Amino acid sequence: NGVTASTSTSTSTSAPTSTSAPTSTLDNNNNNSNNQTTKGNNFEGISIPENQEPLSNDLLGIEKIKTWEIEHICRWLRMVKLEQLIPYFVKNKIDGLGLIELESFTVSEKQEFWKYSGIIVESGLFLRFVHHLNQLMISATKSSNPLYFTNEQVLKWLDVSGLSSIKPNAQKKEWDGSFLYYGLYQIRDFSEFSSATKTLGVPTSDRIILFSKLGQLFSNKYQ
Repeated sequence: NGVTASTSTSTSTSAPTSTSAPTSTLDNNNNNSNNQTTKGNNFEGISIPENQEPLSNDLLGIEKIKTWEIEHICRWLRMVKLEQLIPYFVKNKIDGLGLIELESFTVSEKQEFWKYSGIIVESGLFLRFVHHLNQLMISATKSSNPLYFTNEQVLKWLDVSGLSSIKPNAQKKEWDGSFLYYGLYQIRDFSEFSSATKTLGVPTSDRIILFSKLGQLFSNKYQ
């Protein structure tokens, strides 16, 4: 259900014609919905997901957003006070992959898709949507970047890395992603690393594992 822009998409801010509208996998959905009666933001015959619960932080990473269904999109729109847009997103069946692809469009391409999707709302709402979508993607990217790990994420990482014995010290001393990178990973000499982690209470048997796991966690991103 992703949104796919054509290579011929115009970047002009003028209203698109039927020949310049972006090619989208939603085209058939739009055509099938043309006969629906609309009044303002109310769409007849469209079932709107009713879940009002805000999305939890563990659903806001970029990999999680890729798995979002329409229900998650609706919950996010409510969280950012853009519930007026819910009927349009449900009508066009925009899921997480579609939202990510939409974010990659230029502003003029977003405007073109906005008009092509039949969204008739004030321009201020469009600008608010663009802002919140941009903020969502910035936050999502950071949440999956180990440099920005919270203490909770570090504890989970220690668990999956077979280093649960270190968790009490890591929790007490509030290790986060910044500490893992600047305080530990950048010590690439193992003898120095061993001495540093000894003072942190890391057992001898876990030091070489921690050294290796930190290399795997950060090397691809920062070297």
